[in-house]
Amino acid sequence: MVPLELAEETGRVSSYSPEENNLHREDDIDLIYEVREEARMRQQAATELLAARYNKKVKNRELEEGDLVLRRADIGGKNADAYASWSVSQRILGD
Repeated sequence: MVPLELAEETGRVSSYSPEENNLHREDDIDLIYEVREEARMRQQAATELLAARYNKKVKNRELEEGDLVLRRADIGGKNADAYASWSVSQRILGD
């Protein structure tokens, strides 16, 4: 018994042309730069949208010399949630 694939050529195999295939590949190579640029622009737009949503609730405050502020404590490790995330208040000093 002979497999069908060996007995008859498929439409894809019979219509294959190396010259035409090379032309299509060259077109695809020319278009890859456009596709990459479109993807970069979409990624940049998504990043800007994400940053805008994240920064939406931020309240800008002007700090002056002598104001009291809380300094974030850099406590790491697996029990970091058990500790306060802010240390004692400190004053802003001038240059």
